[in-house]
Amino acid sequence: MHQLLDESEERISTFQEDIGEQASPRFEPADYAEVADALLWIRASEDPGPRFCEWGCGFGVVTGLASLMGFEATGIEKDPLLLDQARSLYLACEVDAALVQADFFDGREEENPSIHPASFDLVYAYPWPREADAWTCFFDQTGKPGALLLTFHDFGELRLHRKLDP
Repeated sequence: MHQLLDESEERISTFQEDIGEQASPRFEPADYAEVADALLWIRASEDPGPRFCEWGCGFGVVTGLASLMGFEATGIEKDPLLLDQARSLYLACEVDAALVQADFFDGREEENPSIHPASFDLVYAYPWPREADAWTCFFDQTGKPGALLLTFHDFGELRLHRKLDP
C-alpha cells in the first residue's frame, strides 16, 4: 500500500503542476492515507462484502487501495485522461483492479451491468461540497440494501452511510 500511496502522490503532484487544472478541473485528491485507514477499519469491523466501487475514481488510488486490501475493486471515471493516469499508476504499482469509463449518474448500467450501484457492497466517493447530499440520495435510491457508502469531505472528514433495507 505504501508504494501505491507514494507513487500516486508523486504522479498527482506532477499532473497538477503540468496540466491538471486545464485538463481536469474537477479532480481534487483526497487524503488517501486517511481513506486507507478508514477502509481497513470498515473491512475489519463491518464485514462489508467483497465488491468495492469508487465513483469518480480519478487516478484510481482508492480503488487500488481496496484491491490491495482484498476487495474485488472497480473504479468508475468519466474523464479518459484521468483513467489513463490510473492505468499507468496500476502498471507501475502492480495493482489489479477494474477501471471503467462511464458516468455513474447517467443510468447506462444496462450497457455494463457490472457497474450498477446495486452490485456493490461498499462504495467510496469524494463529492463536491454542494453535491454530497445528492450523491447520498443517489446511493439510497440505487444501492444494494445493507451496502455502505464512504465519502470523503473537505478538511479530511469521512462519513460512513449504510443503505437501509426498504
